[in-house]
Order: sequence, then structure tokens, then C-alpha cells
Amino acid sequence: MSKFMPTLNWLMLDEGVQQFGVFMLSQVDLAREAAHLSRFIYNFRRWKDVSFPKPLYPLVHPDVLVESYEQGDNV
Repeated sequence: MSKFMPTLNWLMLDEGVQQFGVFMLSQVDLAREAAHLSRFIYNFRRWKDVSFPKPLYPLVHPDVLVESYEQGDNV
């Protein structure tokens, strides 16, 4: 868009979109999500009435996250 409207160059839209893309790609790294889930489980380890699905690490990959099943209640 900035190529068609040179007056918008000062906004640095290309750089902003690129930075946003890098951030979003880090958010869809499922291996990172598995690590965050493990940390969450650790942080709540003393809460007996709270449980979370556990990542099954032999099956975790940046593109795939396999977790254990946890029975839950509808809210």
C-alpha cells in the first residue's frame, strides 16, 4: 500500500507488518505452546481441583501439539 501512496512512507507500514508477522509466527509455534502449558501445569501443581491437558512430548512438534484428554465441566 505504501508503494502506491508515497505520502504514507513515514508510517513504515512494511516494517510494521513484518514485525507483526514474526510475532504471529511465534504464537503458532506449538512446541512453544507445549512448553507454556507445562509451565502452567507446574504453576498450579498444588491446586488439587484444577487440571490441565498434558503435552505428550514425543508427539510435540512446532506444527503439531498432542495433549492428554481432561474431563471438564461446561461453563
